Amino acid sequence: MILPKSTPEQRFPFYEDVESLINVGFLSHSIDINGVSLNIRSLNPGDTFLLKSRVGRGTDSQWQNWAIASTIWMIDGYLVLGDSQAPAFLYPRIRDLPSAARDILFSQVMCLHHRQTRAIKAAEAYCFESASRFKWKAYKSGPVNSHTGVPGSERLGLNHVQQIWSVFNEVEDIRREEESMWEGMKLVASAHAPKGIKKIDDADQMRRASEDERRQQVMDKFFYTLIGVFTEEGKPREDGPQYISKHQSADDLAEEMYNWVTGKEDWHDRFVREYKERLIANYRKEKKEAAERARALRLAQEDESGNIVPLVGYSPDQLSELLKNREQGPLGARKVFDDPDRDSVYLKYVVGKLDSGRLQAVNGRLIVKDGDAQKGEPERPPMPNEEY
Repeated sequence: MILPKSTPEQRFPFYEDVESLINVGFLSHSIDINGVSLNIRSLNPGDTFLLKSRVGRGTDSQWQNWAIASTIWMIDGYLVLGDSQAPAFLYPRIRDLPSAARDILFSQVMCLHHRQTRAIKAAEAYCFESASRFKWKAYKSGPVNSHTGVPGSERLGLNHVQQIWSVFNEVEDIRREEESMWEGMKLVASAHAPKGIKKIDDADQMRRASEDERRQQVMDKFFYTLIGVFTEEGKPREDGPQYISKHQSADDLAEEMYNWVTGKEDWHDRFVREYKERLIANYRKEKKEAAERARALRLAQEDESGNIVPLVGYSPDQLSELLKNREQGPLGARKVFDDPDRDSVYLKYVVGKLDSGRLQAVNGRLIVKDGDAQKGEPERPPMPNEEY
């Protein structure tokens, strides 16, 4: 099957962490430890730098305790996000907790880290969404981290998702402004050279359509990876729903040709090969059964001396009597036993081998062999009835 294009409604449930990192500046999770409510958050680049500076060459236990202390931003509703010395105050208290409690806290710290990593990978797809551009217009009145509504979050600096999002939209604003100016220049020049400007305009439209298609592919890959159709590397899963990919460029077609010449099979090639193998097996079985029936008919016609007994014709009334109790097959159904066209189709499309001709793979690319192309008809594969 060919995968349909994903829709914004399908993709947006997977952008929750991306939007949280843009809107608030961090991901958050609440935990209760011995009746105390703690809210921990994901770490930004500046937090990571401070953490490394505080721990230095410390032990694993020290790394764990400092990481927990650095992520706590609220205690029983009391906000400590704006206090840069809060981690140093919390560190000895985290160190004195039971090891089981520390392990629980650190596991949640790592979960937030993994969620943040996935959100960074999703940032490119989010940038291409229409809602992303709408949000950017609303945020243009000031720095991104000045709109969080959480006191103290502005001192954290931009996280990786905010950096990607901000840079993309700033470049996108410049691109759209320059494109608008270019359209105006083409409009003025079209009065003097309409044919030349039309060619330029057609090339611009093709370029824009290609870019729109590329962005759609990025969003589709993001969506279909999350629902399990693709692997994390963007390849179709062997055990997942299969699809037929649409080649978008000459490089895609060149890679497909290279794989065919070198004998590398994808899931579609394996499907075709296995289907042909089933066709060949069934075809040979039918031919063998037909040969056995013909042999049995000849034996039934022979008398004790081995002479062929001539067949006796039946009258219409006799045939009607013989066929009276025979079950009628489906309407319109018929069986073709000896169809020469069927054999030619079998030879050409089923057992026939396609040859790459003068193409050969050398050092990861295709080249044309020296010499003239082979002439003459390829050797005919044996027919199934020739094997019995």
